[in-house]
Amino acid sequence: MFRHSRLEHVWAYMLRIDKIQDGQNTTLHLSGRIQAENLSSLRQQLEQLDDNLTLDLNETRLVDESAVRFLAECQSNGIILRDCADYIREWIRRVSESK
Repeated sequence: MFRHSRLEHVWAYMLRIDKIQDGQNTTLHLSGRIQAENLSSLRQQLEQLDDNLTLDLNETRLVDESAVRFLAECQSNGIILRDCADYIREWIRRVSESK
């Protein structure tokens, strides 16, 4: 039982990225926590992809301020944010309005 709890604790600080391509559309399914140290890797993956990009945030549990600014930038560049938690979407809205 202890090991399982410890693994869940470690998972809470990780970001998993799964790429799903369906014809001309690409979805990056993001699971876990998005924080500043994940952003350069995530940016690199986005730069390698074509248009028609969606970020699926259904299993994104936590974000930090850098991640919110990054997601706001993605949205303003036409990337679709799907299944985004209400608190994240509201934070993105506030960041976007403050620019």
